[in-house]
Amino acid sequence: MYYYKLYGMRVVSDFELLQLINLSEKERMLPPQITISERKFPEEYKRSEECYVDVGKERSIFSNSYCYMLMERGEAIYYEKKESSTEELLNAFLLGWGISVLFYQRDRLAIHCSCVQKDGEAILISGDSGSGKSTATSELLKHGYSLVADDIAVVRPFGEKGLLVAPAFPYQKICRDALPEDMWSSDRVVYIDENRDKFLVPYQGSFSEEEVLVRAMYILEIFPGEKAELKELAGGEKFRACMNSLFIKPLLGEKLYAPENGSRVLEFASRLPVYRIKRPVGKNTKMEVVDFINRQ
Repeated sequence: MYYYKLYGMRVVSDFELLQLINLSEKERMLPPQITISERKFPEEYKRSEECYVDVGKERSIFSNSYCYMLMERGEAIYYEKKESSTEELLNAFLLGWGISVLFYQRDRLAIHCSCVQKDGEAILISGDSGSGKSTATSELLKHGYSLVADDIAVVRPFGEKGLLVAPAFPYQKICRDALPEDMWSSDRVVYIDENRDKFLVPYQGSFSEEEVLVRAMYILEIFPGEKAELKELAGGEKFRACMNSLFIKPLLGEKLYAPENGSRVLEFASRLPVYRIKRPVGKNTKMEVVDFINRQ
């Protein structure tokens, strides 16, 4: 078995997840909060469709071309590999859909974003694929910020008005064309086949295992303008932007705006400022993005 820490939780897994932080010997003596284990799925969980998902608070089922997963009560992920599966793919699905569903069952939000911190305050950087999240994150890391999470950030309410974000693991997702040359031969680089040709690359800076207060969320967007624009969102526009930033959004379907999910997103939106940064298509505006973030 393997013992890890992920988003502040103690994880015990029978599958090796190389990028996660190992638990200390003392922490291994405590009961696990999340277990990941392989099992043979009964036929009642299998459907004729190759891709199938049913998300519930107590039990969620996920199936695609590579694996079956069953998530129960925010505490356990069971998986069965299909013939086309690889270790890299299973790694990605367990730490992507699997973990995001578990935290949904725990009433915590998994946000599809990068997260960095500076001076004890964190910012979330969200946006569609190709909007520049990775570029902005990498540039902020060069300007005194440190990594908290890449791709998924897990948040929870804190006090009357605050939000805390839990650290993930010290790896970044980087596209093939941006992979540093000295990383090509490293056995710590993990390839992720997500139709986007990305790699998990070790983060080289300091990485804290403590939760951090969230200062704001920035949503990046490409538009056909001449210069970068910043706008603070409010009301329904802010709520919809937060809802669209949920990692689990593609899996929820009609349940996305169900009262229990809608109320959690509404609370999330009420606890932090949310800004939209529009970036002109085809122009290098990474320094303008960094300047917008630093000025707030």
